[in-house]
Amino acid sequence: MDTQVQIGIDAISSGGVLGGGLALGDYKYLLPVQFTDFIFAILGEELGFVGMAFLLILYYLMARSLIHAAIKGINRPAGKLIVVGYAYLVLIQVIINVGVVLGVFPPTGIPLPFISYGGSSMLAYLGGFGLVISAVTHDE
Repeated sequence: MDTQVQIGIDAISSGGVLGGGLALGDYKYLLPVQFTDFIFAILGEELGFVGMAFLLILYYLMARSLIHAAIKGINRPAGKLIVVGYAYLVLIQVIINVGVVLGVFPPTGIPLPFISYGGSSMLAYLGGFGLVISAVTHDE
């Protein structure tokens, strides 16, 4: 197993159920890419299982509401494709990032949507969200 993945798993396991507290984790100093690829491990250490589960539930609810809006609220096929495609894009990136942190997938460099540090990925997520809002509000 890769050293980064092992440190990430150790960070999550040290968080326990409730975590050690925000900005109180020690493993963030050991991970070389802690704010991008392995931010979920740092969140697991600092917020614990409850914080990780809460974040994953928020991602699920966001994707579910986007897909529901596409199915029920948008009449144009192009708008439906934009909204559903964006929802699945975010979900797939969450699954891959969490899988990398847990050692299921090899480290790939895919950031955690809306959480990881990085200007270009955040700009792309927000641009996609702008397309979603436009598709929902300008449906005819």
